[in-house]
Amino acid sequence: MTVAEAVDTHIGSLESEHSKTGYRHDWKAFTAWLEAENTSLLEAKPSAVQRYITHLQQIGRGKPTRARALSAIRSIYDALVVNDLLAANPARSVKNVKTSSAPNAPFLKADAAERLLATAREVAKSYPGIEFT
Repeated sequence: MTVAEAVDTHIGSLESEHSKTGYRHDWKAFTAWLEAENTSLLEAKPSAVQRYITHLQQIGRGKPTRARALSAIRSIYDALVVNDLLAANPARSVKNVKTSSAPNAPFLKADAAERLLATAREVAKSYPGIEFT
């Protein structure tokens, strides 16, 4: 199996069309960057992957974009390892891009939470054997 076949097979195995498109874009951009750096994708070291992620930051790519790119690069390099085209994944040791620690789901305000709990307590009274404290 060639590198191109392994990459195509791996990307083709993804369930989401959105993921397939994103992974193709991220891999193409990464390999173009490697070429500009005169680095073979099969000879890239973790430092090259880290430099690429830093490059994305320098050109204004946000944390989610950089995190997705690193995920795509890791995943595709994993496929190359599994297909015996590479001994080790150079992206595996690159630190994850920290994305926002803010919760994705909105929180209830204290008064809304109290009303919800009060309603749950009242409903629980209708069901023998269920205690809500």
